[in-house]
Amino acid sequence: TNIASYARQYINNWAQHIEESTRSQIQEKIIQWEESGLGKRGMPDLVRAIEDIVASETRAELIATTETGKLFDEANRIAEEAAGVAEQEWVTANDEIARECPICWPLNGKRFPINEGPRPGPEGSHFGCRCNRVGVGRV
Repeated sequence: TNIASYARQYINNWAQHIEESTRSQIQEKIIQWEESGLGKRGMPDLVRAIEDIVASETRAELIATTETGKLFDEANRIAEEAAGVAEQEWVTANDEIARECPICWPLNGKRFPINEGPRPGPEGSHFGCRCNRVGVGRV
């Protein structure tokens, strides 16, 4: 019982360290990709860099899509807010995937104050979200 308890605790601590290390490595790859001008081939370069860390192309694509979407969404929000934009409209990719999404498709075309409402990404919609918010109104 004591050994099993120790093993559970050890594995939990070890897993948290691996997750933290993986997050840090992915974060560094995204920063390098962005600072280098988004790579020579864009998203494929980032996916390949992340794939080296997570050992799965599918998972790397999901992470790259999610994280770059969040980055660009926040960059747009900051720029639009500085330009006096008061509202943003949720815009989907307008393809079969987006039309079948029970989270994003109902949001398509809805407007929100610039600092309120859902954002693309796991906190506001889901992992792999390809939607964005576009400024529509000025103060």
